Amino acid sequence: MASEAFVGLATAGLLSSTGDASNLTNLTGASAATYGNGTAVPQITVDSNGRITGISNVSISAGGGGGGSSMFIRDSGSVVGSAGTIDFGAGLSVSPVSAGIVTVTSSGISLSDLSVTTAGSPLQLGALAYNNSNGVFTFTPPDVQGQSRQAFSVGTANNPLQLGAISYASTSGVFTYTPPDLSSYLQVNGDGSQLTGIGTVAIGDNAPGSPSVGDLWWESDTATGHIYYNDGSTSQWVQFNSGSSGGSGSSGIGTSRFSVSNTTGSIGAGTTADITITGAKAYSLFKIETSHAAWVRLYTDTTSRTNDASRAYTTDPTPGSGVLAEVYTTTSGSNTFKMTPAVTGWNDDSTPSTNIYAKVTNNESTSQDITVTLTILRMED
Repeated sequence: MASEAFVGLATAGLLSSTGDASNLTNLTGASAATYGNGTAVPQITVDSNGRITGISNVSISAGGGGGGSSMFIRDSGSVVGSAGTIDFGAGLSVSPVSAGIVTVTSSGISLSDLSVTTAGSPLQLGALAYNNSNGVFTFTPPDVQGQSRQAFSVGTANNPLQLGAISYASTSGVFTYTPPDLSSYLQVNGDGSQLTGIGTVAIGDNAPGSPSVGDLWWESDTATGHIYYNDGSTSQWVQFNSGSSGGSGSSGIGTSRFSVSNTTGSIGAGTTADITITGAKAYSLFKIETSHAAWVRLYTDTTSRTNDASRAYTTDPTPGSGVLAEVYTTTSGSNTFKMTPAVTGWNDDSTPSTNIYAKVTNNESTSQDITVTLTILRMED
């Protein structure tokens, strides 16, 4: 009977059957076989009447690098994309395909894969240990008390103010501060009258005899102060107060007289010494004072002084020879000579200076340290 007729009879209720129909044939177009495997899926063909007309295996395609992937990728049930091939990286274990299922498991990290490396620890900051049987890390704090005390030391700094000293005992770890010893420093008690090594102060109209460097002299008749000063070659009285040249106008020329001086040092009887007195570039000379009997000559420059060395005191200087003034006495002790009228003096160096050049001869019968003092009025800055 044709299949169409068989169907029609069954539909009309004229045909009935018993059994499990396992011996029926030609019901579909499928052949007996197993369809689907690890590399293929079954493809089923159905006609318009709903009958299966064929079944075949179709190979699974990898998708050609993104074109037509054959599976969806999900993350916790949510689709994140599709791919033809999934490549699992290191640390994952992939099982063979079984009934279309692949099982992926993580191989994990073994406790023995971890370790602790001890870095250099010059400051002894403690230690970190690891137990690879239970995965526990243990930190041991540093033992500060057990540190070597020899690691500490005390350096002696430059200590010009004597601020004391700090020492360190490595056996006990103790720092010790020792205060400074101030016993060697100057301590002043009382009115200072017993102090030594300090210049003396003299008050008077005339410069004191035999002064020492650093001595002070207040000239009472002119209200000027002086200090006995050594400029490296000679020693002399140098005035220091602002009133030494008096008030000054726009030109700076002094309106008050003042005194300047210098000393020969010890020279023998009849011996001559050259000295330089710091005064003014140009000045009016009022007085010449000597601490002992002497012959004193003043010059405009050193050349004129040298050229006048052989002249006797009984011979007058030649006009224009550079001799400004001279005084002569054999009277022992200090002497004062008033210049009447006053003498105009000036310095004739190539670059005018305040130097007043003098030549002094000792007229005493014994060696003397002769001080020559000039009272002048400055006429040029």
